[in-house]
Amino acid sequence: MPSADSGSANKRQRTEVSELSHRPTSRSRTHSRILAPYRSLGHITSPTVPFSCIPRGSQTFQITTSVGTTLQTYDVRRLNLVFISSPVTPSVIRRVVAWKEYVFAAFGGTASDSAHGAWVFKRGKKVAELEEPMGGWNASGWREMLIFGDWIVGAFGDGQIVVWKVSTKEVHTQIQLAKGGEIVGVIHPSTYLNKVVVARTGGDLQIWNVKTGKLIYTCMPHLGGAKITSVTNTTHLHHIAFSTTTSQIHIHNILTDTNLFTLGPKLPPTSTTSAKRVVFLSFCTDTSVGAGTSPEGKKTTASGSGRILAAGDTDGDITLWDLEKHRIVGVMRAAHSSTSGGILKCEFLAGQKVMITTGGDNSLKEWIFDSPHTILPRILRQRSGHSAPPTVLAFHNPQESHFLLSASQDRTVWGISLRNDAQSFELSQGSAGVSRKTKKANLKEHLAETKAPPVTAIAISDSDGAKRDWENIITAHRGETAARTWHYEMKRLGRWVFHTSDGGEVKSVAISACGNFAFVGSSKGTVDMWNLQSGLNRGSFPRKAPVPKKKKSQKEPQLPPVEWKGHTGAVTGIATDATNKWIATTSLDGKIKFWAMLTGKLLHEIDWSHTSTGITATRLYRDSDLLALACDDLCIRVIDTETKKVVRELWGAGGKISDFCFSNDGRWILSASTDSILRIYDLPTGHLIDGVRTPSIITSLAWSGKGEFLATGHVDSVGVALWTNRTLFTRIPTRHLKEEDIINLSLPSSSGEGGTSLIDSAINNYPTTSEDVIEEEPGVYISRDQLSDKLLTLSLVPKTRWQTLLHLDLVKQRNKPTSAPQKPKSAPFFLGALSSLKDGNTELLPSVNPLYPPTAEEAAQALAEQEAEKSRIMRRTSRDSRFMNGAIGGNTPSLLRACADISESTEVAFEKFVAHFKSLSPASADLEIRSLDTSYWANLTSEDDDDEDSSPPPTESGIDPEEVDELTTFIHALTSRLRLNRDWELVNAWMSVFLKVHGELIIEVCSAAETARGKRRRRARRFKDALMEWRKEERREGARIADLAGYCVGVVGFLRSR
Repeated sequence: MPSADSGSANKRQRTEVSELSHRPTSRSRTHSRILAPYRSLGHITSPTVPFSCIPRGSQTFQITTSVGTTLQTYDVRRLNLVFISSPVTPSVIRRVVAWKEYVFAAFGGTASDSAHGAWVFKRGKKVAELEEPMGGWNASGWREMLIFGDWIVGAFGDGQIVVWKVSTKEVHTQIQLAKGGEIVGVIHPSTYLNKVVVARTGGDLQIWNVKTGKLIYTCMPHLGGAKITSVTNTTHLHHIAFSTTTSQIHIHNILTDTNLFTLGPKLPPTSTTSAKRVVFLSFCTDTSVGAGTSPEGKKTTASGSGRILAAGDTDGDITLWDLEKHRIVGVMRAAHSSTSGGILKCEFLAGQKVMITTGGDNSLKEWIFDSPHTILPRILRQRSGHSAPPTVLAFHNPQESHFLLSASQDRTVWGISLRNDAQSFELSQGSAGVSRKTKKANLKEHLAETKAPPVTAIAISDSDGAKRDWENIITAHRGETAARTWHYEMKRLGRWVFHTSDGGEVKSVAISACGNFAFVGSSKGTVDMWNLQSGLNRGSFPRKAPVPKKKKSQKEPQLPPVEWKGHTGAVTGIATDATNKWIATTSLDGKIKFWAMLTGKLLHEIDWSHTSTGITATRLYRDSDLLALACDDLCIRVIDTETKKVVRELWGAGGKISDFCFSNDGRWILSASTDSILRIYDLPTGHLIDGVRTPSIITSLAWSGKGEFLATGHVDSVGVALWTNRTLFTRIPTRHLKEEDIINLSLPSSSGEGGTSLIDSAINNYPTTSEDVIEEEPGVYISRDQLSDKLLTLSLVPKTRWQTLLHLDLVKQRNKPTSAPQKPKSAPFFLGALSSLKDGNTELLPSVNPLYPPTAEEAAQALAEQEAEKSRIMRRTSRDSRFMNGAIGGNTPSLLRACADISESTEVAFEKFVAHFKSLSPASADLEIRSLDTSYWANLTSEDDDDEDSSPPPTESGIDPEEVDELTTFIHALTSRLRLNRDWELVNAWMSVFLKVHGELIIEVCSAAETARGKRRRRARRFKDALMEWRKEERREGARIADLAGYCVGVVGFLRSR
């Protein structure tokens, strides 16, 4: 184990770890011990599936997008989420079509998909599904899905077309096209009954009758070898528009099979492709868009007529064409990111000057054409997220689990809300250092430079003052020699840029506990300290000691100035303590250095360089001063910063550790590695207590401040996966988990379908393994009576019960009525005079209706029933009296007799007796103690000698009736609770009442233990021994508690004196 003294790091064979990580699992579990998938955040739309828009009444539109296996429906008026589909589809959704109040989702369609089909949703709930075609679902991939009239048309990549009936969802016919390229799109021209136009990459346009399944006509436009990329309807009858790989747009008349005109660049005849491709076309139907201006300055439709065509391409631009003048009137530059695939779909809302666009950058934007000066629109509303997988995650406030900061490879930093997706926002980066001249020169080429490079490290201040008054976030960026600051409250980039003093690339950052200082680690081994308020440099580590000034009278030679050497490798981690006394730096050179924060002096150094153990990441838990280090030998080592010793080595990773973090209470360390396994280690025991194998590699981790959630980022997802901490409501064993017990869990879905929320975790505590079975009813949480028999445990009985028992006499005296109850002078007016009954006695009747007096027979029967009830009560009272006197077995007496019965387990009998006493009210418990049978001690002072042979024979249970002493058995029952350290305050309360009620008899019995003779003396001594045993146990536990309290007082006094 490496330490400050040994200076060595134990190396293990990597082959052993890899062998363990690839062992086949012998059994599968449905739930992890600690984690359960909850939901996924940050998903807006699919990068490959176009959205579907449909009007809802005359006031609004609804947009439906697909996110993996779920559908999300937004309202255009606010772009708020209104529906999320449930249940999730068995495989990824490939096409979405909204029709009336229904949404059709086609999933599967490729060989890699596990399931294929098409479901129908209404208001987010599944209501039907399409019938499977003859021969099974096509595995060549969905190309189009179209609904019109009575038909549902599905097109597949290999040329197959399947037609379903809308009413019954049954297959009507199947059409197989001849060879001629893959299907690009299917449209239904207006007024063409039961007809569709099928466009294929080969360049032909086929018109089919879906009702009869016959080919009507084939249009062969002259494309010169170019391929069709998209097709759509126009605003005129018989006219359709399609685009080609040469970025040209053709307007074609399918009635006459003639090409009307072509929009786009003029290319040589041999050219068949272009650098960018038009992927979607949309025609505007609002006459105010593109309209001209009259001499009076008013808009007129004479010149523009609203005939605007929008063409989205793979570069992320949208070109606006004037269809009358056949020229470009505007270009919406970088409407969506070109690095993510550009435009996926653009569509004008019917009769509106609003256009909806989506792209591969995981964004949904709403544009409005309302400017009187330009044809170009402005963004009205948008919903966005990361367009690339996140690389760094961190919760903004450790005291709450609301906003999660997420940085991605797309150069953006987002604040993601865990409560409401609409509250998520992107932190503004401004120009990020790009000059105005550069931006004006060519906006398109330099648009990407307006954002900083991807974030590689992030640090957030915990100070509340820093969050409000100055920058509280600092980030390191890939390939940059300076760290950037951010102001979270203003949601923008900060004022300062902190450069490294040695010119190296920034590799690590940190912020002090007070929030005033930022630390920047360089790839060349230097650490610089900056003030976040003023932006000034406050020193570096290592720092040269000041050279003392030489006095004139001093002749002795001066020693050279002391210089502390820094790291020789890149600084991979910086940590500061809670009091700003020291900072710890780690590096790839295998050294951990502790520096004095104010003077820059090197305080301590741990050197693992001779073992070739490089440190790749560092985490500090300030409350316990534990420093965790991720090393390149696949081990996480934990150092106690007080003793500078390694206290834990956590092995098991089967690949490079991509990220790790402490839990909110510092008890666990969570580690993610490139073997796609998330491991959780328990620090007190050093055991691996949980493990989850995910479908993709985890790149970043973040544990919420309150411990409810774990956020993870993955290499193949633009969203953030959220996991629920199930241990908030259930206990888990700390038994070491074997590698074969690590389970496979799928990632959470956007809808949360199949996930486990905090409430679900509290209600449903399912066992994870056969060794972790909890013998409790699901949905009911049962608290443990005692954590350990070495701990003094109080009872779960309310405090008011035993306090009232101790002062019951005062309570009765206080509640005593001031005057005796008086009989009312006259009966209420509504009670009439009763008819004379048997013997004129009407008071004994239980209930008599004054309006309908009973007959003599009914009155006699009622009186007989009352007499019988009275006799039953008297008999029960007499029997209970005999129970109290021990004549026959009752409740408390029978339990005491069971305690004295040697044939039954004494501990079990005592447990039953104490449980019964706990259930009693204070008044009942006082009555039970007062009613304990004392006849056993009758004639205690008699001078007659006892005849031991004259006692009656024992009963069948083996108990001598005269040997059952309820007082002694009661004391034994309370003493047993003291030995178990359970119900401490309740047992003392019962004993206090017992001594107060039977004090005189106790004194008499203890005296008889010395003066009596024979059997009476033996009984008295037995009683006295029970009391002495009680006092011994009570004093023993009291002395132990006093010693512990004294120790704690001494420790607190020592800490205060320092």
